[in-house]
Amino acid sequence: MCADICFINGTLLTGDTAHPVLENAFLSVTAGRISTFGVMPAQTIPPPAAHETIDLSGKLLMPGLVNAHIHAFTVPFRGTRCPLPIAAPAGQSEVQDVREWVHWGAKLACLEMIRSGTTSFCDVSPCAAAVAEAADESGLRAIATQAINGPPGCSTPEAATALYDLRNRMAHYASHDRVSIGVSPVSNAPRILRQVASLTATLNVPLVVDVTRLLEEGREKPGSRADLAEQLDDMDVLSPRLICVQGVQLGDNDLEVLASCAATMVYCPANAMRSGRSSVPLGDLLACGVPVALGTGGCTAGDSLDMLRVLDETAKWESVVNGSPAGLNAPQVLAMGMAQGSRALLQAGVPTGTLSVGAPADLVVLDLQTPHLTPLYHHPSHLVYCARGSDVCSSMVAGRWLMRNREVLTLDEGEIHRQIAALRGGSPSVLQAP
Repeated sequence: MCADICFINGTLLTGDTAHPVLENAFLSVTAGRISTFGVMPAQTIPPPAAHETIDLSGKLLMPGLVNAHIHAFTVPFRGTRCPLPIAAPAGQSEVQDVREWVHWGAKLACLEMIRSGTTSFCDVSPCAAAVAEAADESGLRAIATQAINGPPGCSTPEAATALYDLRNRMAHYASHDRVSIGVSPVSNAPRILRQVASLTATLNVPLVVDVTRLLEEGREKPGSRADLAEQLDDMDVLSPRLICVQGVQLGDNDLEVLASCAATMVYCPANAMRSGRSSVPLGDLLACGVPVALGTGGCTAGDSLDMLRVLDETAKWESVVNGSPAGLNAPQVLAMGMAQGSRALLQAGVPTGTLSVGAPADLVVLDLQTPHLTPLYHHPSHLVYCARGSDVCSSMVAGRWLMRNREVLTLDEGEIHRQIAALRGGSPSVLQAP
């Protein structure tokens, strides 16, 4: 069978611990999936037949990166350091304004992620519909998570309408091959968490919980439990759908419980460094079997959606947390940004994050012939410590080009910049200050 695309003469970063790097290799894509790959055959044997053959000499082909936690609506406010509400205000005109900010902020976020090698992301915002639409148009994989500001079962007309809209949105994307809807409670009050957890269980969608906020709110209440695992268990939210965001100082019981329920911890190093909070060493989480994914968080804290930058920050910050140079090795950090990130987005049935036959062709190409990547001794270490998002020259999701030779093909970059500039002109003056 003739493949759609065959990449030849390149270096493959497979994500497989047994054979992490294949040099002078080929990879074929057929019907949006990886159909075969391996070391290039002898010169007397031609590479696999394909409608298009692409020479990757001097380049590296790898799985797309996964940004497991972002707030796309904060992208237009990068550099301001201003806290922004995650839940939408109640007024209709204000809600419309929020939707406009989220719509163009999400498009700008998708543009930045495509340019820097991300192919999947999980967002939490006050308007999941706008993020889902942007992700759909961009071609990226996404979980657009709706921030809920109150218990979904409460009897106010606004809450009933919000819940109805949320259910319709989830139904609309139920059969979508790339985009789905999740839920995240803004308040971690037990009653709210239980009801939101029940909703996510009924609809089989992810539940994103900020565990730092959960513990901080718990400490303010007399008689509440300081143990994270016990709090989550009391609220009936422990399940494989649970995505815990913001690593904090966890106890041994917390690690064991999170591992036993197959929940995922998402670590955002920029948020940890900005907040000054201590966090459990990621090596301890991995040793207990807790999957760890990585995210950039909001742009008012981390300023960037470049996941290659996050890999570097994670590896170096882990040494600070440990108080010694000993920490994570480069392959471990890469796994968090690829395969374990895919697991966090509940895409186990869609095995992105590794190069394997039958996996979706979610791929990025990096140019290795740059001064800051020369000389090259160890590919995983170079990607973690030396590579930048600007090194990405092409990317695809499910075999569809999103960017080719640094030209984004799915979004109107000029229009996005114009719309963001117009929105910035109408933003509060405090947000325009450096």
